[in-house]
Amino acid sequence: MPANDSLLLTFDVEDWRPLADEWVSGIRTEPSGRVPAQMEQIRRILDEAGARVTFFWLGSLAELYPEMVRSLVADGHEIASHGYSHIPVTKLTPVTFEEDLKRAHQVLGDIAGRAPIGFRAPLFSINRRTWWAFEILARNGYVYDSSIFPIRHRRYGVPDFSRRPTTISTPVREIWELPMATARFLGINLPVAGGGYFRLLPLATLRFAIRHRAASSGPFTAYFHPYEFDPEPLRLSVRMEGIRRFLRSQLFQQHQNLRRRSLPGKLRRIMAECRIETCAEFVVRLMRQQTDAAGFPVGNYECKPI
Repeated sequence: MPANDSLLLTFDVEDWRPLADEWVSGIRTEPSGRVPAQMEQIRRILDEAGARVTFFWLGSLAELYPEMVRSLVADGHEIASHGYSHIPVTKLTPVTFEEDLKRAHQVLGDIAGRAPIGFRAPLFSINRRTWWAFEILARNGYVYDSSIFPIRHRRYGVPDFSRRPTTISTPVREIWELPMATARFLGINLPVAGGGYFRLLPLATLRFAIRHRAASSGPFTAYFHPYEFDPEPLRLSVRMEGIRRFLRSQLFQQHQNLRRRSLPGKLRRIMAECRIETCAEFVVRLMRQQTDAAGFPVGNYECKPI
């Protein structure tokens, strides 16, 4: 793989156990305390490669670990916003979304010493029904978003969206969108960008997807979560009553642990073969070009006024 294949390596910093408990039981439990150990594993891998990446932090989690945020900034990593409460945009109104966004913006700006310019919605929950979010992001100073997964999925996705970085026009100004990486096969976008997809796919498939994307669709935007690097098995803290709910929770837990041990080795191999940059660095480079010379479509998408 050519060393100039660009990889936008991102991490959605959230606490798995309370969110997983909520997913299976409907009740969000207390913080697990596992995030520091998980982040230590991530930082070890990044330091080995000398890589600087983008961390999309939940505002509520940054309040629990402010020194960790400051340490990442000191090491040259980018701090971006993942919202405050990890509530999907699809469950918010424009008013409540902006309230959550501003709260996270204030928290992250105060802790990191600089306001975030990038955003990623929980669960990739910006879609055609929540397109109004782009105007709110632009109005609050965000330069780019990375919430769109151009696939068809039962919980998220905008399958007809560009696979390339592009701008979205809003009544305020344009905002860049950095979609999750996909592979094109038989006219269908297939997810390869990170998370469970990255864990389950063979290394050879991932390398081919990155190489092919670099040649046709721009950088490979990948996402991960701290829990995927936890040295200990992931365990729910709620016990489900009833055999169906219990089995569902156990299957979910097994899926979240599936092939996690393969991830660090895969990521090390991929990082050694790619040029890694933060989302902010990439967007600034595009903005400096001022033209479509790089082959990225400009202004193809519109955001109607709220």
